[in-house]
Amino acid sequence: MKTVAKVIIRDSKSRILILVRSSSHPFFANHLDFPGGEVEIGEDNITGIIREIQEELGINLSSSKIKLLFDKKIKNNLTHVLYEYWLDGITPHLDIGWEHSDYKWLDETELLKQELPAAIDPYYKDVINFLTEHSQRDTYKKLPKIS
Repeated sequence: MKTVAKVIIRDSKSRILILVRSSSHPFFANHLDFPGGEVEIGEDNITGIIREIQEELGINLSSSKIKLLFDKKIKNNLTHVLYEYWLDGITPHLDIGWEHSDYKWLDETELLKQELPAAIDPYYKDVINFLTEHSQRDTYKKLPKIS
């Protein structure tokens, strides 16, 4: 079974990290993206997300601060998992890899106002749908940091 794990990374101002896929990315080039990717065979989801973030951003996440938001079975052989992670202190400089050309920090309102392309990465869409649904119900919005 293939698992794709993404993470909503928030800074101390509650802004969300958004990546911009590079023009050479094989899927959805130049589209907005959330950090994360495919969990490798033999990895658990947390190990996979920590590895992906190290590869994509050059930062290390603490496994004890990673919070599961949803685990969604897409098909018999595909699962999409979403986590949240709050950064402590100063927002770090990120060393993004080849998959991405840029990044930005957006507050949730700004993020949800971004226009979605017609052809959209289903993982990105799942995260946006989750944020939209939970911010409207106010059950998720502005959850306290996990210490």
